[in-house]
Amino acid sequence: MQNFFAKITVLNQYDPTTSTLTWQDPTPERWDKVYSKLQLGDRGFILGNGVVYSGVVSTVVDHDSIAFSGIETFNLRADRFLSINAVYPELNAQLKGAIGQPYIFEDDINFDAFRQAAQTRDFINFYIVKSDAVNNYAATFKNNDRIITIDENLVFENFGIYCNGNITPILQDQAFFNVKGKSLYDVIQIFEEVSARRTNRNSSSNLRLLNHILENFENGNALFQFTSFAGYYNIIHNKTALLYSKIQLSNYYAVGAYWDGEDQTKRFVENSIWQNGYDDKFLEIVNSVPLGSKIAIKAPHVENRKDAVMTIKARGEVISNPKDGKNLEIVWEKDFKPFKVPFSGGYRDTISRVTKPDHIQAIFFNNIDIYDTEGDDNDNDDGVVVTKALLPLNQILYGPPGTGKTYKLQHEYQPLFVDMKDDKVLRKRFDFITFHSNYSYEDFIEGIKPVLAEEGKDSSDLRFRREQGLFYKACVKAVQLAGYVSLEECLADTPENRKEKLNNAPQYAIFIDEINRANISRVFGELITLIEEDKRLGARYEVTDTLLPSSKKSFGVPCNLHIIGTMNTADKSIALLDIALRRRFEFVQLLPDAEKVNDPTHRSFLRELNKLVHQKKGEDFLIGHSYFMSSAETPLDLVKAMQYKVLPLLSEYFYRREKEMLELVTEALHNSDLRKQYAAEQDPNGFKKIIFSISKNIATDGSSN
Repeated sequence: MQNFFAKITVLNQYDPTTSTLTWQDPTPERWDKVYSKLQLGDRGFILGNGVVYSGVVSTVVDHDSIAFSGIETFNLRADRFLSINAVYPELNAQLKGAIGQPYIFEDDINFDAFRQAAQTRDFINFYIVKSDAVNNYAATFKNNDRIITIDENLVFENFGIYCNGNITPILQDQAFFNVKGKSLYDVIQIFEEVSARRTNRNSSSNLRLLNHILENFENGNALFQFTSFAGYYNIIHNKTALLYSKIQLSNYYAVGAYWDGEDQTKRFVENSIWQNGYDDKFLEIVNSVPLGSKIAIKAPHVENRKDAVMTIKARGEVISNPKDGKNLEIVWEKDFKPFKVPFSGGYRDTISRVTKPDHIQAIFFNNIDIYDTEGDDNDNDDGVVVTKALLPLNQILYGPPGTGKTYKLQHEYQPLFVDMKDDKVLRKRFDFITFHSNYSYEDFIEGIKPVLAEEGKDSSDLRFRREQGLFYKACVKAVQLAGYVSLEECLADTPENRKEKLNNAPQYAIFIDEINRANISRVFGELITLIEEDKRLGARYEVTDTLLPSSKKSFGVPCNLHIIGTMNTADKSIALLDIALRRRFEFVQLLPDAEKVNDPTHRSFLRELNKLVHQKKGEDFLIGHSYFMSSAETPLDLVKAMQYKVLPLLSEYFYRREKEMLELVTEALHNSDLRKQYAAEQDPNGFKKIIFSISKNIATDGSSN
């Protein structure tokens, strides 16, 4: 006999006068994958509002409903339901997250034993005990209790079922004992790191429980009892611990190795060192690198004009840090073979700390499992490929002009929101907009706008109507990907259904170029709260009762909608952004990358120019590499790039200080390899106007020899 488990969705599904319960679910996927397995006579357990309804399948209406007859009711919370031995709590919880979704349990359940235990309130207890003190609690433990043992150093050893004075391991569950071999201190550190990054919404409560357990044992006690099955399950079987199961508790860093156009990897490895090539940047983070940290030399780049990847060229361990902000002594891995990982975002700086568990696995353990590529989710039966993007929900790419922010949106991010079939685009799941100074809340969310009179009618007949903005429409498109017709239908659904549908739906995105050009606080309005990850529809603390000021309609932001923007720091620094907005977005800095400039002399000039600009104005005003990426195709390309792009930009930076700007460009030209080229050629078609006079002076003053 099979057993069906689910959570009740509508209270009137149960009819106490006939002792029947009708389960309705029109979702086609569940009928195909779950309900089709049920047969007449199979037993169902339906949970809701502190009650468990149990009966047998009496009628099945395909793709519509399942009727259960002979319903018996038990006053049990879900947690208590899973504390009855007849239900075998660990396996149920492992299968579907403590019965969060309908599923079929194919093993036998002794219903008579379940009924007796439920009626007598005979529940399993869950304990952690020091292994050398197990016998001291023989009077406390009863058969079927779950016992976790730890050693004198508070290291998790084993767990099993207590039976007549012995602890019998639950063999089929050992693979899920994710904290085995780790101490309480180790596990607490794991959850502290996860909580700090807010990648697991339950991590804070789990962390409090872990600290409570630690305090219990540090106070001299040898036994700790969980108050619920959920606490026991979340600590022992938690997926967070599983992610870290192969990761040593250490610090991980991705570092660069390019200096002045030269790859320093070979020199670093041969001399057992790594060096920071800057005298005024990254000093603090280099000084903070502790001994024992893992380090990897990386080289981010783009393949196929759109795929962001990163080559890992060397790996090692830090054995000495002189705290000079420049040098680290490294033991590099021998016979290391470079490999690629399918991501590069967040690792453009000379040194970056790697904190995401999946990135640590990929870079330091050659375990590349970054993208969700399960066939059921991505490859439909009709051959349509749906890509799932593992990007932050709210992200802003920021940097000076010409550093590739918009390019990254268009060539790296947007392809993640495109459905393909036979190499053809079937559907784009994103919107793109550029903000400007007059952009408003009414344009973005909703507002009342004038409507022109129809042709032939009195032009004085001015009417107004309410129009939805781009972001409102994007929210509607996102919930439609989850199967809803409208945002109103999504908000009217039960939280359980909404969470399941939105978290399993394809993702939608809105890309906002030049996001800082508008008055962001005014444009976003109440979205400041609603765009937070845990306040979105389908999230743990979803907000569903916000009313829009114009239409008075309820509004929410679905959890499958990404908001990704770009920001030009020459227009406005991050420091000037609204603090409330800053803390809700992840910021990824893009700085000029001279390595992308093909011509070595132009590359040298860009480096020297930016070095001087940085000294005068700071990194927000550097000159982007994109201005020079086509500067060597013809002899006059560099002239055009300088005359029509770079010099006008510098004129803005040095407004009414033309002499200072000329001196800066002259010095950059003097210090770069470009000096010899223009001095030798004495090119009359050199940098017209400003640059021509500079190159002419260089050629005649004798300084070029």
